[in-house]
Amino acid sequence: MSKAKNTLGDRGLPSLAEEDADLVRLWLYLVKIVLPLEREVNQHLQQNHGQSLTRFDVLAQLDRFGDLSVGQLANRLIASAGNITSLLRRMESEGLLTRAPAADRRASLVQITAHGRRTYKALIPRHAEIVTQRLNVLDDTSRAQLAGLARDLHLRLSENKEDSSRRR
Repeated sequence: MSKAKNTLGDRGLPSLAEEDADLVRLWLYLVKIVLPLEREVNQHLQQNHGQSLTRFDVLAQLDRFGDLSVGQLANRLIASAGNITSLLRRMESEGLLTRAPAADRRASLVQITAHGRRTYKALIPRHAEIVTQRLNVLDDTSRAQLAGLARDLHLRLSENKEDSSRRR
């Protein structure tokens, strides 16, 4: 492993090459940004709307992509999928979605209901407001750079995940 200039701070991480320490620091910065924002959005959704960020994510995926199998839905979630079967059962009992047998009968298709779509649409403005307030500390150029880097990282990690899955 090559020695890279420590670009993410002066403190070293014991027993790590400088390049590896930079990557660990990068991961820590990402976590320190995402987790508090996720907690704030989740807390707001639960306290004011009786919904969690995971439920919001389920509704968002179904609204965007239409009917999905449980497996497809679990793979698309940005929030933790946790025990998706019991989550979907509860959401179905609340009229937010329905589950119907898929063509091959081994899986079920999850579909958003009109009530689920209305619920999701009602949650979007405040969710967007919280995220906007927190990330608005960056100027337009910095936001565009960060968005591009984040998109690139996401795509590369997704490609690596797919490659790993194919090798199994």
